Amino acid sequence: MVSAYLIMIRECDWNTGVWHGCAEKLVRTMGSVWSEQTARRILVRLERRRYITRKNKQGMHGNYEELISNHVPTTGPNKGKKLNRAKCVF
Repeated sequence: MVSAYLIMIRECDWNTGVWHGCAEKLVRTMGSVWSEQTARRILVRLERRRYITRKNKQGMHGNYEELISNHVPTTGPNKGKKLNRAKCVF
């Protein structure tokens, strides 16, 4: 779970705290160490523990927005501000 979260933080848009990805993208990034089912389960756990807010719909395929909660950008207009993406409406 930590590995997936760190990947998401590394690859997110640092100005907004939004990562565009899916379970399949996590599997590819990890070098196929996990199965796609494991990656889906990890994303669900991250959401339950409120590390991320998922913007996918049931049956949706491809990349979608994952909102990283409490992300603190180090660059851009929001530098140094703790972003609470869970309260944002898209």
